[in-house]
Formats: sequence, structure tokens, C-alpha cells
Amino acid sequence: EQYPALSPAHHLRSGMPPQLIVSGSKDHVIPAKYAYEYAEEVRKTGSVCEVKIYEGAKHGAFYRGKYLKQAQPVIDAFLKTQKLWPENESD
Repeated sequence: EQYPALSPAHHLRSGMPPQLIVSGSKDHVIPAKYAYEYAEEVRKTGSVCEVKIYEGAKHGAFYRGKYLKQAQPVIDAFLKTQKLWPENESD
């Protein structure tokens, strides 16, 4: 019953901040297809939403280990592209 109030998919609007969804192909909590569907809906508002799915990664796999190492450059590049990375911050 509280799902709509908590779900970002129920709060889409124009002017949303840029979003990057990093997920795994083995995420059984939020399957990858929902990430793609959400991103498409965000784009319909005129906002930026990119999706990167890592083969074999499960839910929460990006907090440590090999998937974090793989995702970090993608996250950094997204932040820089969206001008969300401080100009004077070194790599």
C-alpha cells in the first residue's frame, strides 16, 4: 500500500536531476527490465537517465569488490559528463 509513495516511478516530473542506474543481470529484487522501463519514463520527462547493467551482478553488488571496481569509472564519467563532478577535483 505504501509502494506508490516510496517508488521513484510514481514521482516523475520534468526537471529531475540526472540519474545513473547501476544494476546487475542477476538482481532479483529489482530486475534489469524495470531499470530500462524506469529510464525510458524519466527520458519522456526530458530528464537524463542512463542504465548500466553488469552481467552476473546481484542486488547490492556495487558496494565492494569487482563490480564496484568495474562500475566506478562509469559512475565517474557520468558525473563528469553531467557536470556534477567538481572542476578542480583530480581523477
